[in-house]
Amino acid sequence: MRRLAILVALSVTFVCLPAASGASASPLDSVTCLSGAQSVRYSPGVTETPVEQQIDVATDYENCVSLSYPALHHGHFTISTSEVQSCLTLARTEPVSFTVTWFDDGDQIVGHSDVSVTRVVSDVAAGVLVEYIGTVASGLAGGAPFVEQITYPSLDFTECLSNGIERRDSISNLTKIGLVI
Repeated sequence: MRRLAILVALSVTFVCLPAASGASASPLDSVTCLSGAQSVRYSPGVTETPVEQQIDVATDYENCVSLSYPALHHGHFTISTSEVQSCLTLARTEPVSFTVTWFDDGDQIVGHSDVSVTRVVSDVAAGVLVEYIGTVASGLAGGAPFVEQITYPSLDFTECLSNGIERRDSISNLTKIGLVI
């Protein structure tokens, strides 16, 4: 199954290489992660009333493939911030920067990517879509475009009206660096 996922990712990479030629990074400086997970913790829980919250985001990238960095297998980043928000203000657009640490399949560090993106959180029919769109500012694949699409289940507004939403976990994650999707 893993070999099939790698072959699919490599096929997508070869088909999409001409689209990446406008980037300042080499067209082969690409990474595709076919799965992953993002978890967001809110303290206190998000309710219908706007309050300042501590927000901790942890993202894991899995099943990653790269022609330029063949040892790269998976990655991770975290963000911690505080903002005033409520269940009604979770959908928004904002600039975000973070550093992804990349690992091989033995959990040894392969490199880092400093990423500068716009995070767009929007409600969609089947849930909530979070998109990170921008570039790798420096590090591994520096100068390459960065696109990540994360899907969450729809908000449970009954939780907003009671104790609040303290944690949200994604249901899918697709990430491409160096390729336009």
